[in-house]
Amino acid sequence: ASDNLNDDGIVNPGENIRYVFSLKNNSAINFSNLTVRANPNYDGHWLTIPTFNAGATQSFSYSAVDPSTYLSFTVPKYYTDSTINVFLRITDESNNLWLDTLTFDVKPFSHQLYFSPVARLSGISTMTLSISIVDSSQVKNHLYVVTGVDSLPLTGKPGYTLKDSTTNTILLANHPLPDQLGHISPIVDGFKVLLANYDTLKGMANWSMSGVRHWTWANGNFGMEGFGGAIGNGYDNYFSGSTVGYDKLRDVEVRFATTDTAGNILNSNDANASFAYRYLRKANSPPAQPSFSSFIIKTGVGYVFQDYNKSMPIAVYDINTNPPRRLMIGYLENNVINGLVDGKYWPPYYADPVYGDNLGTSGPREWFFIFDKNYSTTPDATLETDILDNTLPIMWFGTVTRRDQNGWSSADTFRIIAHHPITSNDKWTFTPSVMVLTGVKQQPIPSSFSLSQNYPNPFNPSTTIRYELPAISKVTIRIYNVLGQEVRTLVNQVQTAGQQVAIWDSRNSAGVTVSTGVYFYRIEASPISGKGNSFSDVKKMLLLK
Repeated sequence: ASDNLNDDGIVNPGENIRYVFSLKNNSAINFSNLTVRANPNYDGHWLTIPTFNAGATQSFSYSAVDPSTYLSFTVPKYYTDSTINVFLRITDESNNLWLDTLTFDVKPFSHQLYFSPVARLSGISTMTLSISIVDSSQVKNHLYVVTGVDSLPLTGKPGYTLKDSTTNTILLANHPLPDQLGHISPIVDGFKVLLANYDTLKGMANWSMSGVRHWTWANGNFGMEGFGGAIGNGYDNYFSGSTVGYDKLRDVEVRFATTDTAGNILNSNDANASFAYRYLRKANSPPAQPSFSSFIIKTGVGYVFQDYNKSMPIAVYDINTNPPRRLMIGYLENNVINGLVDGKYWPPYYADPVYGDNLGTSGPREWFFIFDKNYSTTPDATLETDILDNTLPIMWFGTVTRRDQNGWSSADTFRIIAHHPITSNDKWTFTPSVMVLTGVKQQPIPSSFSLSQNYPNPFNPSTTIRYELPAISKVTIRIYNVLGQEVRTLVNQVQTAGQQVAIWDSRNSAGVTVSTGVYFYRIEASPISGKGNSFSDVKKMLLLK
């Protein structure tokens, strides 16, 4: 049904083979719940047939996205025999047993396979790609761009689009995501797009810290996906949900302010002290303790907004942006006898015999909220509402408790790491190395950026500018006059590594040449991988009529 590497219908060493077959019941007996297993079977699955009536034939029709329609095996990479056997074992619920053998011819590849490097242009998805070059005779030395698709029209699942950027041609539009083996990916221009790695999970992926860890999940396990159940995304963990879907979750860094052992911020100018939205549970009830009365500003049901105050000893930054983006935050208090309604965020010490439980309706419920809103000392009116019964942009939600009874320090941080599904913000680029594949001698990739003097110089009306790129780079080349005014943009695009050429024709669209005189051409180039330094250079040239 499918051979994953070059789709030629031939079993080659190293390939994963998916195959289908038909079974016929030649007896006069009806059978139930047949199971078909195979050896070798590297995918670890089997096929089932619920009913198999007398005289019936069961044929499996292959679907690349449905494992229940095929069996598979992988040929060892260095396999040298001309055939390979697959042994089928078929049983039913009455312990009947049938055995059969399928024999496949194995032939060596007609040419060597290669992989081409892929560079990320943008986005934060954890998906990584690889490019398998399976037919070097079809490879073009073009620049290709893979762009994520948020949701495919028929399935609602993410996908991708493949574009030949050199010719501005869409080669694959709204295609399902590739698989790691290559069965789903068609061959385009001699190569396949493969999935090197993709995280299909959602929500919080992990956490990390620097310095002292102040939070724990003990007596704070709310059953969420992260940090022992005490931190999770707001979309499917918080009571009223959130407008921040899985694809909008960001990696964030919590930076602690310096406090005393009671949670008071020691320096009002501490960079990590934040204004925050304070919400209150049971705001329509009388103060559970006399000291609560001054902190119950607004009454009502739900979790009512109280005030926007600078008493939250943390600052939160979206670290997927450069520079990091500071986010709005908020917290909850609970107007009950064991609450901590004091106008500040200070989760209970987990081992405190009175306040340790941060979950129950009779406990403190000192919970934090991280919003997908840019931080400001001026409150956002959309967040000044009941947070329980309104769907707000809650990115992360936490029910943590404190690990100890010490104060906090500005030297400490805590990171919440998200799963990142593919979105339309994710882009990758690559250029198949056709010269290497076809055996044609090529110029080596330059070790550094360079800009050559134009030729001819002086010139009229056109001249050639040569330059070298050591890596795939975003390149601009602009022409300026002696007053520093831009005359023309020659290049403004991502280009492949190697020797490049730009030609300046000094005539405009009407065929009129710019004035005689001195001009300057400036290159700016930055590796799109983010590795290596950017490059810029300026050279002078002379136009003579």
